[in-house]
Amino acid sequence: MRPGALAGNAARRFLLGVCLMNAALVALRAWIGPYSLVVSPMNAESAFAVCALLALATLRGEAKGNPGAEFKPGAGGSWMLPVIAVIAVAAFLPVASMPLLYDDYSHADKISRAGPGFWKAQIIAMQSGFFRPLGIYMYRLDSVWAGRNPFLWRADNLLLHGGNAVLLFLLARRVGLARWAAGFAALLFAWHGSRPEAVAWVAARFDLLAAGFVFAGLILLFRYCDHPHPLVLCAAGAMCLCGLLSKEEAFVFPFLATALVWRRLQGKVLGGFYALTAAVFVYRWRLLGGIGGYLNETGAPTILNLSAGRTAKALLLRLWAVLWFPIDWLAEPGAWLAIATTVMLAAWLWLLYRRPTMHWPSLAFTFLAALPVQHLLLIGPDLEKSRVLYLPAAGFALLAAFAVQSIGRARMAALAAGLILAFQLAALEHNLAIWKRVSAAGRAACQQAGWAIKETGRDATVVNLPNLLDGVYFLRNGFPECVEWNTGVPQSRVHVVDRLEDAAIKNRVVLRWDGSTFVPVPYPEN
Repeated sequence: MRPGALAGNAARRFLLGVCLMNAALVALRAWIGPYSLVVSPMNAESAFAVCALLALATLRGEAKGNPGAEFKPGAGGSWMLPVIAVIAVAAFLPVASMPLLYDDYSHADKISRAGPGFWKAQIIAMQSGFFRPLGIYMYRLDSVWAGRNPFLWRADNLLLHGGNAVLLFLLARRVGLARWAAGFAALLFAWHGSRPEAVAWVAARFDLLAAGFVFAGLILLFRYCDHPHPLVLCAAGAMCLCGLLSKEEAFVFPFLATALVWRRLQGKVLGGFYALTAAVFVYRWRLLGGIGGYLNETGAPTILNLSAGRTAKALLLRLWAVLWFPIDWLAEPGAWLAIATTVMLAAWLWLLYRRPTMHWPSLAFTFLAALPVQHLLLIGPDLEKSRVLYLPAAGFALLAAFAVQSIGRARMAALAAGLILAFQLAALEHNLAIWKRVSAAGRAACQQAGWAIKETGRDATVVNLPNLLDGVYFLRNGFPECVEWNTGVPQSRVHVVDRLEDAAIKNRVVLRWDGSTFVPVPYPEN
């Protein structure tokens, strides 16, 4: 055997050994809870994920598939489309009617009260730091028919997510996955454990809209490659534009198109999408007076807080750790999740041992989709901000599906895919249970404040409200609106402060959050 081959085999065995060691650490953490070697599992998760990627990358050959293959509904696969949509939505039905949270209340309340200039202002007069008119328009339509019903507000999120799972199935077929592997990719995307923040939180609808338009635009570009018709190209351009008007993550559309179809698409066609994206970016910049987005403590956009070390940690470590292990560790895993984690790790170790191949366009898709949100990717064990993984997780799902498909033993490959999906479903149920519990605690807190105002006849000052509770956005924002929606007490009678010394508390009832409920605070000044 040549020295190069020997060195390659040694490197591969080393990577598999590191994966095995860190898989054992993560599995033990899931079974027995925190221990001295792994208090927070993020480092072990990162090490496993990076070594797994390196093992995939060091294997020779191309991923099996037929890139550009057209999905034909008449070929026996059309039944899968509604099945995927129903399965994707069904996983979220237990939390479909849970109370709203955080910005859900403030967004819905503000938009419900918007005046006649609302529609025009979203296009020409935005001042909030964000330019997402299509998402805001959808909110406005919801306010007409949903009223103050949490289920109806959340229904659009569920339907969008189900539709996106179907679109990813169609995209997976286009990039060359077999029907069963494309179904695996669609369900992995739909059930990914990071989904609660994106799907169960109404305020994250922008991510769902943008991803859906990106998927539809890419599918249409594949269609154009097969049948070059101007109307198809115009439709792809319209999807790209709609994505750009939904959320900033869609600005990677031309880069994703390049990664997936550049060999089949004329340069001038791709150039047109880059030009369209650049034009919308320039317009957005002029409208917002800069790049916009979230601000840090100094008032500067957080996206400009660039650091080589921080960015490398986010893109090379944390991104992949959460994609592989989307578990909110602030609530200890139960037996079902511990079992699912163990068998998922066993499935991946078997796949890596069987030498699956890397699908480089899927890897590029994941990295490119993560670039616009790299400043938000230092996601911790509580999964806060995991909504930004909605689009990158699609690339990860494709990558995993190609790895599974490349294994020659079909039954074992299908079993590995099933075990990976079982883990994602278990992680999703675990994380959704936390969202359901926190949302119920939020509604109870709002009702408690409203009852205190009704009983005393005085306004309420609430103190110490957390921004997060077990990794879920709580009610530091939107609390006055929550009180009004749940008790009928006008939001003007509720005052949220960080410290009592900053509040005017005379003739008010003072309520301090103690971690689980409000505690009345007696003050002589009252």
